Amino acid sequence: MIKYSVTDTPTLAVLQRRSETFYLTGSRYFNTAYPTGEWDFFVRYSEKLMNDLVDIGFHEPTTGYPDCLTRLVLSKTENGIKYDIQLVTNPEIKKKVQSIIKEQHYEIPTDKVARATFWTLCFTLVLEGIKDDTV
Repeated sequence: MIKYSVTDTPTLAVLQRRSETFYLTGSRYFNTAYPTGEWDFFVRYSEKLMNDLVDIGFHEPTTGYPDCLTRLVLSKTENGIKYDIQLVTNPEIKKKVQSIIKEQHYEIPTDKVARATFWTLCFTLVLEGIKDDTV
């Protein structure tokens, strides 16, 4: 289930009907998206979900999202709108980390390698229980 209001697109409607919780992430979550920007989600990894998403047209992109929680990223473009779904091992940690990043107004690097390092560092700090506002 998607925990926010969505526009009427077939892909979003299918995701909304599922029992899994798809969390919004990316530029739409961080309020930096263009109106026609892509939709990014994360959800708990399961082989069944992965297969179900492939069955409705998602595929593994040529470039992944290399962080310590993401097992796989599946993508789909429909009517000019791109959807990326990160299948993660621990959505609760990812949700907590992105909430901290948003609340603290941390700037996420645009370079893919630097961004992956930034996210992994944030995950590590949360997993280690470090709660220092100066990070």
